[in-house]
Amino acid sequence: DPRAGNLRDFGSDNGIDMGGFCGAGSCTECMVAIKDGDVEYPDGGCDVEDGCCLPCLCRPKGKLVIDA
Repeated sequence: DPRAGNLRDFGSDNGIDMGGFCGAGSCTECMVAIKDGDVEYPDGGCDVEDGCCLPCLCRPKGKLVIDA
């Protein structure tokens, strides 16, 4: 849902707590593994581990399965 803004907000709106507290990607507490699909970072790239994403900053590019 593009209205959520980012993946963490979408999860929160649907009762899924992804952790983290900074909302800027600097704490990396919300980092989750991507099982299938891809994400984008609207404000530019983000330096995260391969196969992972920061839900506080990213949006799915399409169908997405994460380990949250």
